[in-house]
Amino acid sequence: MAKFVLMTEVKTLREIAEWWECQNDTETEVQLFESFDEAKLATRKTIRRLTRKHDFFPLKRGGGYAPLEQFAHGYDEDLTLLAKIVRYTLGKPEYVYENPSSLDIRATDDGDHYIAFVGTKDLILAEYYGQTLRMNVHNMSDPKNDYFFTYKDSDESDIPTCEISVRLCPVGKIKKKHERKALPKNYETVTFGRYMQDADGETLTPLSWRVLEKRGDMTLLITEKVVDHQQFAANESNDWETSDIRKWLNTEFADRAFDEQEKQQIGEVTKGERIFLLDFDEYLEYFPSPDDARAEYTDYTRSKAYVGTVREPYAFWWLRAPNSDDDWDEDSNVYLYHVCNNGTLNPFERAEYRDGVRPVLWVRSDALTD
Repeated sequence: MAKFVLMTEVKTLREIAEWWECQNDTETEVQLFESFDEAKLATRKTIRRLTRKHDFFPLKRGGGYAPLEQFAHGYDEDLTLLAKIVRYTLGKPEYVYENPSSLDIRATDDGDHYIAFVGTKDLILAEYYGQTLRMNVHNMSDPKNDYFFTYKDSDESDIPTCEISVRLCPVGKIKKKHERKALPKNYETVTFGRYMQDADGETLTPLSWRVLEKRGDMTLLITEKVVDHQQFAANESNDWETSDIRKWLNTEFADRAFDEQEKQQIGEVTKGERIFLLDFDEYLEYFPSPDDARAEYTDYTRSKAYVGTVREPYAFWWLRAPNSDDDWDEDSNVYLYHVCNNGTLNPFERAEYRDGVRPVLWVRSDALTD
């Protein structure tokens, strides 16, 4: 099983509607590796490929690394060093600056045109006319730490127009605690409970579930389609235990979808929790291919979805996994992972947004109908 996950994400952002100033058009790739050296090599190739492919990337124009070398040379010793670190990081990602703690975070101002930082420890950051580059340059030789590289560009109104991120995450071995029955190629579906699926939001119809796993006399299920749209948490927290969506799944959704006899067939995961969402590792285990993770709308959920997201048959849907890496954003406690309409992961969904819901539960196998 995978020890390292390499996530590459390219976003182009465009202004669309009042509910959200930007809409993500995202191309994401997830790769799994058992070897750190193999993953490190793939990371290096990925960064080089992206800097060559995308015209809006600022560091490689005409064979040079612009704009850093253009404004760094002759201005400040730290800026010159920053340009060298960027160059070496792109060309040789295992490069380590020997004494980063000796450099304070410094700002250099040239008529508000640019500001550049050389950070302490694992992070450097450079910004130029709204273009931001962030990377760590010290962990690439250490398989215990994340390696990340991000680039962001904004327009004159400071609205983001594009982002690139490459992140190598050491996840350790995913241990099998049990033998899992192999699923058919086109997966198995069963019927259990009922829910609103028509656009009128009133008619209850039988609910179709996808079989994820069978363990003894219990079966793990996830709804085949996105069955509702809900906030993760109105208070903007990404904590699953205290979230509004956890409470909603185990009260309103459960009461509407299942009668008392059906509720008795559902296994309790923790006290007060029988219905839940997938986490990050479960997503990787049960959906090895992003295409396999795509989920269609029902007529009911399509009527509730944001206008800007109803562009394809497939919906966005929540995981219960928080994005808790403080290096990504100072407000990362409000961010979560969700699955995009192309089946890939996005780690920047805010908890107060409404997103698709695919409930997950363990149920007695003899209670299911094919």
